[in-house]
Amino acid sequence: MKHKKILGISLMLLVMCIFISFSIGRYKISLNTILYLIKCKILNLKVSDEMQNAYIAFWIIRVPRTIMAAMVGAVLGVTGALFQGVFRNPLVSPDVLGISSAASFGASIAIIGFGSSMFLIQLSSFTFALLAVLIALVLGTRGRGHSITTLVLAGIVISSLFSAGNSILKYIADPYTELPSITFWSLGAFNKVTWNNIIQFSPIFLVCFVSIYMLRWYIDILSLEEEEAISLGVNVKLMRIILIMFSTFMTASSISYCGIIGWISLIIPHIARFIVGPENKFLIPFSALFGALFTLIMDVFARNILAGEIPIGILTSCVGAPFLGYLLVRYSKKDIF
Repeated sequence: MKHKKILGISLMLLVMCIFISFSIGRYKISLNTILYLIKCKILNLKVSDEMQNAYIAFWIIRVPRTIMAAMVGAVLGVTGALFQGVFRNPLVSPDVLGISSAASFGASIAIIGFGSSMFLIQLSSFTFALLAVLIALVLGTRGRGHSITTLVLAGIVISSLFSAGNSILKYIADPYTELPSITFWSLGAFNKVTWNNIIQFSPIFLVCFVSIYMLRWYIDILSLEEEEAISLGVNVKLMRIILIMFSTFMTASSISYCGIIGWISLIIPHIARFIVGPENKFLIPFSALFGALFTLIMDVFARNILAGEIPIGILTSCVGAPFLGYLLVRYSKKDIF
């Protein structure tokens, strides 16, 4: 009953945030106009001439942007919960395997080498993110023993290498054309999302999310000590790799469309765990829901705080850094590493 009540309240808040995201921006759209435009779309009615600008702002810009923000937030929430369970560490996120730094490096290469082609930027960032995780898995699963520690250390090494490479690319980039694009993309934004991106990303999101949820009890087992998990008949290494690959595929895909948005995968699982508990039957879907809600709120602020749009990664960092400090204090007396 408790979870149903939380779900109902959360869904109501999500719907409210979606309509606020539709409405607020440099071009204001009233609720009546939104309902009119939705009715015209559903019934295939002709939009009146005075509503043409509102139609473009709503259906071409706001709706795909809002859908993508919600999906990306859900992805980051779920993958954060998964990584914290699989690695048995409350302070890890998908970034621990170098996904973000590798994706940023890939995008920088595409921007410098191929200009502003969005397709090539997305393809390059996605490819390098997957490459980083594959290297980390190869290095981290060699031999026996403390594979979690080895994986984390491999991820730190790979992340540092790609960060160094990205710094070199920023240094040689044209300061007037290429550098601003690299910087803005590396901080995350939804301003270039299109319906094609939604069509491409939605199947990836749904397949990976459903697969992770179906494997949720494995995450519960992997949260135990490795010896306990093995004694329950689970192939720990194999399941860890499968779950990490699903998470990576989802995260890399989201990064390739909207850039790097930090901290959400660290913050949201803790909020969800505090509200619904640690059982992944509830933690995974609620992490997705809270992630979508949080990202929509941050995106609305990013669009409206100043005259120009602020990269959403800046706002999530402003929230995430103090939250990490809180977590460090909270877990300072516990052996979490």
